[in-house]
Amino acid sequence: QDLYPSPKEAWYYSAVKEKFTKDPEKHSRGYPPYGAPAENEWPAERRLKKRHENLAPIIEAGSGTGHFLVHETLKMLIEHLEPGVHTFHPIAITMPRETVYPVQYYTIMIGNWIDSFLPTVSDTDCFRAKMGSFFINGYTKHDMGGLVLSPERFGKAHFWREKKLLTPDIFISDTLHEHIVKAGLVMHKTFQLSEGLPKRFQIDRD
Repeated sequence: QDLYPSPKEAWYYSAVKEKFTKDPEKHSRGYPPYGAPAENEWPAERRLKKRHENLAPIIEAGSGTGHFLVHETLKMLIEHLEPGVHTFHPIAITMPRETVYPVQYYTIMIGNWIDSFLPTVSDTDCFRAKMGSFFINGYTKHDMGGLVLSPERFGKAHFWREKKLLTPDIFISDTLHEHIVKAGLVMHKTFQLSEGLPKRFQIDRD
């Protein structure tokens, strides 16, 4: 039995992944915009390699996938602040010995894509540019603190991806962060960026 996907299958897997991780208005050359995933393209299960007692409120959907799963309470908080902006789909989290994690998580398709990064006033030691996009040089307080976003551009957004600043993966507002803390959810590392509002948190990896 051939254990490797055919080129057509590999392209399809990649195309589905990009629906969760790419700006839906963009597209690969010769193809239509990414658009929303079909019902059968949402992942049904996330298998963890080891047992966990307390998962972070947001975890990566799979190593290197670039899309994320959120705790049911975090989903509720996001929907309260940004109703109808993001799309969620339930997913089962399983651990060794067929154990199912007892809290419901949801795959999230982030609806906010914003271009608020200001490279000309950010610390150039903290990021690098490549082919029109920008990437941070490290996940430290120094690196994060050197990035500047425009409050006028991200406005009232609470949970978003940046169009040109491709790492970090996700940004959240102070307001959402405060709601998360009040709800008793334990975030991993958060870094406050210049201008005071956006934060980025470290993703929990299996």
